[in-house]
Amino acid sequence: MSKRNAWVRPALWYRAWKVTSALAKYPAYAPPHLHNEIGLSPDEARENFDYFLERRAFRLQVLSEFMRKFGIDATTNDSGLAAVSNWFDRYAGLLLTFRPRTSTTFLAFLDHEPPWTGEHIGINAVWDLGIYVGECIIARRPSAHWELDTGGPDPVSCEAVGYQRPCVAGLYWPTECDPITQIFMDANYMCARMRIGQGTFFLRGKLMQHVVVWSRPNAANPSLE
Repeated sequence: MSKRNAWVRPALWYRAWKVTSALAKYPAYAPPHLHNEIGLSPDEARENFDYFLERRAFRLQVLSEFMRKFGIDATTNDSGLAAVSNWFDRYAGLLLTFRPRTSTTFLAFLDHEPPWTGEHIGINAVWDLGIYVGECIIARRPSAHWELDTGGPDPVSCEAVGYQRPCVAGLYWPTECDPITQIFMDANYMCARMRIGQGTFFLRGKLMQHVVVWSRPNAANPSLE
C-alpha cells in the first residue's frame, strides 16, 4: 500500500486506490527556486512568480485531465465549481501523505523538501486545486488577479505561509486571499480525519464557499455593513 494511504479508514480504501491510480505520473510543480519562499530574495521570489504565471494554464490543464478520471469537468462556471467542490469533500484528504504526530507533509508543502514526487506527489494536485479556486474567483470578480504576496505593514505578514507566493488580489475585503495555502490546509485537515484513530470526520466547509466569500461584490454602501 502507498504510504499516502497508510491508516486509511477501511470504508475509504477504494477511494484511496482511485486517487493513487489517478496520480500516477502527475507532473511536479517545479519553480526555479525550490526553497521555502519566505527565505528567498525579492528577485528570486519574482522569478518563481513569473514561472507560476507562465505555467498556470498548463497546471489547470493537468488538473482538468486528472479530474476527468473521476468524471468531473473542472470548468470555472457554477456547475464545474460545484462538481469539483463535491469531489474535494470525498477525495481531497487522500491526496496527501499521512504520518501521525509529524509535520512532514506540511514542511514538504512549505519547503519543497521532501520533493513533491513519490509519496508526496499529491501536493502538486492540491497546489493545482488552489490555482483552480483562484481562477474561479477571478472568473466571478473582474478586478481580481494573481499577484505576488509581498507582505503588509505588519512584520508578521512576512512570516505567513503564503509570503512571496501567489495570491489573488483585487478583492473587496480582505483585499487579497491565498487560495493555494487555504486549499492545502483544508486537504491536510481532511487527510488526518480520513485515517483510523484520528477522531470523527467532519467537513470544515465547502470548497465553493471559499469562492463565494472571496469573490463577493463590493458593498453598495460600506458604512451600512
